[in-house]
Amino acid sequence: MAITVHIIDPSKPSLVMSSEVFKDKIPGTLVSFSLTAKDGLAHVLSKVGSETPDALVVDFNLPDADGVTLIKELRKFYKGPIFMTAYPDKIVDYAVQEELFHYHDACCWVPKPVRYEALEARIEQFLVNRHRLGKRFDVSFPSLLVGKGEGRGKRAPKFDGELINISMGGLCVGFKDPAKMKRDEEFIITMGVPIGAIEGATAISALKPLLTTVQVTANVIASSAPAKTAAKSAKKFTPAQKAKEASRLKEELKARKGALATVKAAEVTAKHKAAENMAKLQEYKVKATVAWLSDGGRTVGLQFAKIPDSQRRQIEVFLKGLSA
Repeated sequence: MAITVHIIDPSKPSLVMSSEVFKDKIPGTLVSFSLTAKDGLAHVLSKVGSETPDALVVDFNLPDADGVTLIKELRKFYKGPIFMTAYPDKIVDYAVQEELFHYHDACCWVPKPVRYEALEARIEQFLVNRHRLGKRFDVSFPSLLVGKGEGRGKRAPKFDGELINISMGGLCVGFKDPAKMKRDEEFIITMGVPIGAIEGATAISALKPLLTTVQVTANVIASSAPAKTAAKSAKKFTPAQKAKEASRLKEELKARKGALATVKAAEVTAKHKAAENMAKLQEYKVKATVAWLSDGGRTVGLQFAKIPDSQRRQIEVFLKGLSA
C-alpha cells in the first residue's frame, strides 16, 4: 500500500520540493496539499480512519494561523509524524521550544528553503525507521490503577504500582507482582505527583525567567563598570568631577552587589520551595487504556484516552517542569 502525505503550505516552490523528496525517498508516495490551516485541518479530519495520511508537512507561516498552533490542534487526533518547515527565526525557535518540546518530530523542524538532505533525514528517521514521536520523561511517582467492575456487585480491579515514565501520549507503570490486565482495558490512573508539578512547573522552573533576568542585569552591570571607569580615567577631572565620578562608581558597585545578592536569594528560595514540594504529593487522575504489557505483566504501557484541552495543557506544563 502506497504511503500518503499531506502538505499544508501556501508556497508552490516548497510544495513541489517537499513532494519530490517524498516521492524520491519512498517511490509511489501519494501527495495531497492544502494552502491554509483551515483547509488542512478539515482535510486531515475528513481522512481520520482508514485513509489517515501517513505523514504531514506543516509550514510555520500560514495565511490564517501559525504552524505551531495548527500542529497542536492536529495532535489532538492525529498520531502520525508531522514535519514543520520554517525560515530560521528566533520567533520560530521560541514557539517550538515552548509548545512542541515534547515531540521528537515537529521540534526538529526543517529549515526553508526546503533542502533535500534535511527533509530526507526526517523521512528516514520517522517514516522508514519509525522513531518514537513523543519524548518520554523518566519519573518515579506512586500510582494506582482502577479499572471497571465487570458485573453487578463485582469490585473494580485495582493495581498499586510506580510510574516509570510519561509522555504526551501516555505513560508506563511498573508493578512488583504481575498485573492481570489485558490490552485495550480502560483504567483511571491516580498519580502521586509533587505539589505544583501539574498546576504549574516546580518552583525552580517557575523562577527560571526571573533568575535569568536578574543574572543578565548583574552581568551587564559587572561588565559595564570597568569600561566606563577606563573611559573616564583618560580625562582630566576637576575636584567636583572626581567627587561625582566616585559617587557614580559607588552607586554602580552597590547596584551590582544588590543584583548578585538578589540572584543568590532567589536561587535559595527556589531550591527550598522545590524541596518542600517534592516532599509533598498530591493526587492527579487521568483516564488511559492498556497499550502493551511486558515482563509477564510487571511493566505496562498505557495510552491516554481522549482528554479535554484543559487537562492536556496541564500535562504539557507538567512535562515542561520535568524537562527544565
